[in-house]
Amino acid sequence: MTARYFGKGFAAQHLPGTADAVEAIAKGSVKSGLKRATSPSHKGDYDKGRHSADLLQSVDPATLRRCAPHFEKLMQAIATRLR
Repeated sequence: MTARYFGKGFAAQHLPGTADAVEAIAKGSVKSGLKRATSPSHKGDYDKGRHSADLLQSVDPATLRRCAPHFEKLMQAIATRLR
């Protein structure tokens, strides 16, 4: 998803951790890894304001629920409140 979005030059090897445990990765590591991974890309350095909305649209909710237990808990709490 991210490689497709940022296009040619995206350097995924600079991203920290594993996709199966995203909540265990330190925020600072994510930020610096994104900067290193995206700076040589077609779209340039990752910028939360400029890129996050587009990237969030491509996230698979089932994958996020599997890889981020706190997201799953949030979705369960919302579902409970909506019932």
